[in-house]
Amino acid sequence: MPENEIYYHLALKLGISKEEVEKQLIPPGEEGVQQYLNEKLAQFPNLSYEKLKEGPMLAPNLQEIAFSDMVFATPSGKIELFAQQATELWGANQLPTYEPLAEGNLKTEVETKYPLFLMSPNTKNRIHSQFNNLKVIKMLNPEPFVEINPYDARIRNIRNGSKTKVFNGRGEVVVKAKLTYSVRVGCVVIHNGWWATEGCSVNNLSKGRETDMGHGTAFHDNRVEVERG
Repeated sequence: MPENEIYYHLALKLGISKEEVEKQLIPPGEEGVQQYLNEKLAQFPNLSYEKLKEGPMLAPNLQEIAFSDMVFATPSGKIELFAQQATELWGANQLPTYEPLAEGNLKTEVETKYPLFLMSPNTKNRIHSQFNNLKVIKMLNPEPFVEINPYDARIRNIRNGSKTKVFNGRGEVVVKAKLTYSVRVGCVVIHNGWWATEGCSVNNLSKGRETDMGHGTAFHDNRVEVERG
């Protein structure tokens, strides 16, 4: 079942009226999807639902280089180093400032026990955790791994391909190590989206914490330690 339909049915179960739900979500079924697409495509004369069924098409006004038209969605229409919106929307300083990390810069117990910064970026081969069961994806990414700088690996007696435990006070994952100079000393990388059944739910290591701007999840503000398994 598509995610949209899951949300649709959950909203109805929670007692939200069908009329209100359909203001926000596409009704289940092909007809609802087609109507939604036709409404969105109406502003683009060169696109249509029928044309899209024939094959991929470039989006209207595509810019291969971002902001090459020099148009910015800011009140001034310019790049804003002084941004009043930052204060209005997020309560942040109008000027770019350095903000200390939540798990980071002081010689705290957390930093001493868990000296490495964990990064958990997206992979190019999945949409977060989706499609991990497909054979073609398994060919590209057969198993999870932790990327670590050779310097950090050497002082921990970790070799390329070594089984390692990545852990902190919240949990742990067991994965193989991949040594690479593309990761800075003091940092490790585990791409997100691996399933718990594959032994690498990176959320075991991250705290449920919001970012200071955007109210997203602070995936990259978590400390860990790595030891050879």
